[in-house]
Amino acid sequence: MQGLDTHPNHWHIVRWTPGVRRTLGTDDTPVPMPLEAIEAIQERVRIRSGPLAGFEAVFDRPMARDGRVRVLLELLGQVGRTEVDELDLEST
Repeated sequence: MQGLDTHPNHWHIVRWTPGVRRTLGTDDTPVPMPLEAIEAIQERVRIRSGPLAGFEAVFDRPMARDGRVRVLLELLGQVGRTEVDELDLEST
């Protein structure tokens, strides 16, 4: 994976990317993310059963209810959140 160009003249591209709410860092200097954090964010899962079976999603977080997790998935060009049973997921 290629590193981010942190030159101030290029940093505005990241700040104005649709969906970006904040960046980590001070002023216009980004803070490098540990590789483990990036990998955790990118953890993709496949839904094995139910109405969303076969869709790939990104694991978001466990929910307060036992056995439920929240995942992010893209449908019709929009990213949405949904809860599924953790037993219905498999790593991709």
